[in-house]
Amino acid sequence: MRKNESVGGSSQNRLGNALFLGLPISLLLTLLGLLLCSVLLTYSSLSEGVATLLAQFLSPVAVLIGTILSGGRAYTKGWLSGFLLALFYGMVLYAFRSFGYGVFAIDGGFLWTLLGVFLAGVLGGILGINWLGRKC
Repeated sequence: MRKNESVGGSSQNRLGNALFLGLPISLLLTLLGLLLCSVLLTYSSLSEGVATLLAQFLSPVAVLIGTILSGGRAYTKGWLSGFLLALFYGMVLYAFRSFGYGVFAIDGGFLWTLLGVFLAGVLGGILGINWLGRKC
């Protein structure tokens, strides 16, 4: 067995498996949260400004949960798996925003969301490795 291989396969395979698990989880949690926000916005007295803040808060929370759950699969370099997952999530978020709304510019609110997503991804990857890394 090579030095960079663990029992479950090479580190590249484990990192890829973690990304393919964490990204759909993060996107699904985001979609469920946005659905909940839209229901609250429709059937309650929630203002649109508060709903926007909830949506911006939702992305980092979804990435944090996704990277914690997938972090154990990476087994090593949790910060890297979390960063890569956050990078792919940010690209998907930008694509939906750009093509869905026709807004190709990056404004301050989107930058704050991306910063939160990257910090949550790195933190979730580290926590996932330490909490779940030995159980997977």
